[in-house]
Amino acid sequence: MNDLDNAESVVFSLARIIEAKDPFTLGHSDRVSKYAVALGKILRCSEEELKILGHGGLLHDVGKVSIPDSILLKPGQLTPEEFEIMKSHPMVGYTICERLRSAKDALPLIRHHHEKLNGDGYPDGLKGDEIPMLVRVITIVDIYDALTSRRSYKDAWSNERTFKVMHEEVKKGWWDGAVLEAWEKAINSGEINHLLSQPQSSSKN
Repeated sequence: MNDLDNAESVVFSLARIIEAKDPFTLGHSDRVSKYAVALGKILRCSEEELKILGHGGLLHDVGKVSIPDSILLKPGQLTPEEFEIMKSHPMVGYTICERLRSAKDALPLIRHHHEKLNGDGYPDGLKGDEIPMLVRVITIVDIYDALTSRRSYKDAWSNERTFKVMHEEVKKGWWDGAVLEAWEKAINSGEINHLLSQPQSSSKN
C-alpha cells in the first residue's frame, strides 16, 4: 500500500515537473483543477464528481512527459508531423495513470479531454453522448486557461476574445454550449472568485 501511495505522489509531482519546463504553462494544471471543481459546483456535481474533476485537472497533461522538448516548447506553430506526436499525450497519460488507485475514476478525463462533440477530436474520436459530462467540464476550463494565459507562441487573450472564439467553436459542434455558458456566467458575474476562495473539495488523498 505504501508503495502505491508513493507511486501516486510521484505521478502528481510529475505533472508539475512537466509544466515547470515551460514558464508559460507553469500552474496550468493546478488552475484547470481548481476551475473544474468550481464549475462542477455550479453544475451541482456530487462530492465524488468534484474529487474526480480535481484529480483529472491535475493529471490531464501528465502524458506530455513523452513529448520532446523541441515540440513541447516550440515557439511557433507545430508541423503536421509534430502535431501528431503532440496528440499522443492523452493516451500516454492514460497509460501512466491507469494503475493508480486515486486516478482510476479520472482516467476518462485524462484520455478524452481533447475529444470534440462532432467526433473530430482525439484519441478515440468520441461523439456526442459518448463524451461524459465531467470530460466536457475539463475541456472547457482547459481551453479557457490556455487561451487566457500567455504561451510561447501567443499573448494572453482577453475574456471577451476567448469566449467569442469558444462560442464559435460550439457552433462548429466542438464543445458543450451549456457548460461553456455556465462558465462564462461565473466569470463575468465574479462568482468564480467566490468559488475559488473556498477550500477545494478534492485532493489526491
